Amino acid sequence: MINSVVFDMGRVLIHWSGELLMQHYTLTAQDREDITRELFSSVEWVQLDRGSITEEQALASICPRLPEHLHSTA
Repeated sequence: MINSVVFDMGRVLIHWSGELLMQHYTLTAQDREDITRELFSSVEWVQLDRGSITEEQALASICPRLPEHLHSTA
């Protein structure tokens, strides 16, 4: 009997790209670099993917590393 089914969404069932997502925002090249480094390439991003931290916990850790004008974008 099957009790659980796990779906791996990012790059498996759907195409996901941080670069593509950032195109929906008015960002400078430096802003995109900062978000890529501090959000998408962070330890917190991996923890979010694993479900071991909440979005609120991740943002509380990530936002201090970003310029203030990027907090709402993150």
